[in-house]
Amino acid sequence: MEELRHVTIGLEMTTAEARGEKFDFEAREKADAGKPKTRASVVAEMEAAIAASYPLVKSKARPQLLGWLEHQGEHYGKLVTAYRVNGVVPPVSRPKK
Repeated sequence: MEELRHVTIGLEMTTAEARGEKFDFEAREKADAGKPKTRASVVAEMEAAIAASYPLVKSKARPQLLGWLEHQGEHYGKLVTAYRVNGVVPPVSRPKK
């Protein structure tokens, strides 16, 4: 879940920067460290961060998002590797029902 929290905070940072706001990533991670985490809470926070980013991404092109997307690809690779090492098929690779 730590990997997913890291990705969510990164999305919050990118969204704040797209709005022209300052964002202290390290302070945000430290503040989050003591919070109780459940699967539902991690998913809800990630969904909220994604929803907050959509209007900004759709409003105009932002070249600085390319670096963020590349970084997220690295996290995605780590998560897929963790799935496979543990004998689990990643959700994106599962057959559609």
